[in-house]
Amino acid sequence: MEALKKLVRLGLTALQWLFALISGGLFFTSLLAGSIVAAIVALFAFGVVFPPLQRHIEAKLPVLRPRVLKLLIAWALLIAHVLVSPPAAIADICQTPAAGRCPTPETTLNADEVTTAYLVARFPKSAKATTANLELSYKASDEAAEAAVYSTSQPIDPAQPNTVQFELPLSTLPIGSYTAAIALGETTIHRRFDLTGNPPRLNKVAFCGVLEAGVCSGNYTLYLADSFPAIYVNAEPQHFRAETAIEIKLNYTPEPGKTTLLNTVSGTVKPGDTAFAAEIPLPALAVGTYAVSLSSPAKDFLAQTQTFTVWHSKDALDARADGTLADSTTQISGLKLCEQTLTPEELAQLEANADSNEVQEIGDGDRCALDTSTFASGTPTIAADVTIGSGIARTDGPLDLTFVWHYVQGPGGGRQPLITKTVPIEPDLSSFTYSLTYDGGYIPGTYEVIAFLETNDAQPLRREFVVE
Repeated sequence: MEALKKLVRLGLTALQWLFALISGGLFFTSLLAGSIVAAIVALFAFGVVFPPLQRHIEAKLPVLRPRVLKLLIAWALLIAHVLVSPPAAIADICQTPAAGRCPTPETTLNADEVTTAYLVARFPKSAKATTANLELSYKASDEAAEAAVYSTSQPIDPAQPNTVQFELPLSTLPIGSYTAAIALGETTIHRRFDLTGNPPRLNKVAFCGVLEAGVCSGNYTLYLADSFPAIYVNAEPQHFRAETAIEIKLNYTPEPGKTTLLNTVSGTVKPGDTAFAAEIPLPALAVGTYAVSLSSPAKDFLAQTQTFTVWHSKDALDARADGTLADSTTQISGLKLCEQTLTPEELAQLEANADSNEVQEIGDGDRCALDTSTFASGTPTIAADVTIGSGIARTDGPLDLTFVWHYVQGPGGGRQPLITKTVPIEPDLSSFTYSLTYDGGYIPGTYEVIAFLETNDAQPLRREFVVE
């Protein structure tokens, strides 16, 4: 029996220390929060149960001698502390707030389904201020850094001085993860939420040279040189929740590594738009590969780039449109011009002296080590050396390589075809050189060489050179 009594006394003492620890912590937190009434209540609870003070308290209040009574009084005081304490700073997000609260808080909003959402924040009474501020920071992915994308402020309603409600601008926010920082005076509340849904994009992008009933009748990716003064772009807008600026850039690549920006145009997509169209004026439509890039300042816009090719003749264009040529992913990756081709022995000698300023980009099998675009009048022979990617794969089998030479403009004016030559290329061949010789030499003027593989997906290369 004595052992049981001793065990009960130890248990009651442990509870006293626990209550003292809790009430002491609440006393200090209430002081820091500026809640004086709550701090006094917590102090009373601490004094009732703190064991070192028991003799003094019992001497003045003999009624408090029973330990169970002390614990009951401390428990009641702690409940009173909770009742008199100001509400903790808290923020919730919901679609339909009521009486300054969110009945059904949400952590994820689907931008395709939700049109309106609110952020409701409740501050302790100590957070005295007349204006509340909201800042939204955005992360596109887990790897990306947070960046502020939206901020606003609004005055506090005197009828609810500790509650503030912001409407979130869902239509202009990009898809991603957010941290909302709501500040009132010196108190700031942070709330995280995710905005999901489909990012805005332009679907079914199509190119054409002529509009039919204001739209492109199809997506045309093959064009004849100098056939149109402009290229039109059509697309179907999807998931645009706000007016969005679209930037369209047209780049021209006559050969790898030599890309020129031809034009930049802009347009706008509004919510509810069912079609997007833009005209890209062309300074010229020369043979080569063109890339149209669609982008936007909107952070979650799905940027995209599509290409089309321009050909020198209708026969070359029709052959690819019909899909009757070989299917191969092999492409020409370089086109050089020179007056004299080099033997393997001469190449080896140049490679040994690669520091010479006259030697440019010498490669394995490169016959035009001295690449140039200017030749002297009367030059008898000009060679065009192409690099064929990393070589034609053996699975492709032999492919045909075509060279087209044009006299573009000279003293007599006008564009004149000089020669078209198609040669078979065996597998694993990484380069090929074709030389064109004229009796009496080349006359002054501007010329062009076009080279391409006879495949459905070929991208033609074009080099201009001048004879002076």
